[in-house]
Amino acid sequence: MSFVPEASHDGSTVYIYSYDLMEEIQVTVLDEGGNVVYENTAIGSCSFTLGSGVQGELTLLVETKDAVYKGFFFVE
Repeated sequence: MSFVPEASHDGSTVYIYSYDLMEEIQVTVLDEGGNVVYENTAIGSCSFTLGSGVQGELTLLVETKDAVYKGFFFVE
């Protein structure tokens, strides 16, 4: 069984969730220059807050053992 995670954000707080049980995931956020601004491993739904200096267009990567999901979002 596979899942497709969903993500949302409220300012610098990012939420990742799925209606199906999620296995261990690797979460990475990159800035416009490709620099890692956040990285962590989680199991199940999670939320995290980016540092106060993080802004602009960001890339969210959610990696499982079988797939990589990629999305973009903007923080002012």
